[in-house]
Amino acid sequence: MAGGQPWYVRSLGVFLVTIAVSVATGWTSVAIHPPPWKVKEYGGLAVWTIPLAILVATAAGLIERVFGRRGLLRVVVALVAGVLSGIGYAFGCYYLSSGWVMAFDFPVIYCWMAGALAGFLVAAVWSEPRSLPTRLVGDQDHP
Repeated sequence: MAGGQPWYVRSLGVFLVTIAVSVATGWTSVAIHPPPWKVKEYGGLAVWTIPLAILVATAAGLIERVFGRRGLLRVVVALVAGVLSGIGYAFGCYYLSSGWVMAFDFPVIYCWMAGALAGFLVAAVWSEPRSLPTRLVGDQDHP
């Protein structure tokens, strides 16, 4: 159990954070550079983000099992995994859809990169019931 909670609670949290941050990044992009038409593609982005969120929730559990209590190392791995999985997922969707995924009104590569990064970071920080500085430095008594 991570943080005294069942594994599925953390996985559901990571899943929802990944989707929410991806959609929020798309919304922010549209708010900064609004197109002349009304954007209605947020639901589509959320649906397209579901496989990425499943991947992030599953991989985050694996990262926790492999790196255990090494908090700072787990955060660094989460940063790298978040960026690479977001980029990889965007390119995978691009090739599987023959480029149609680029028809969204916002840059999906940044949306999915931000969502995956947030999901991995939530999993890395959430997994221990201790304070944040102790989580990042790691438990000195238990290697």
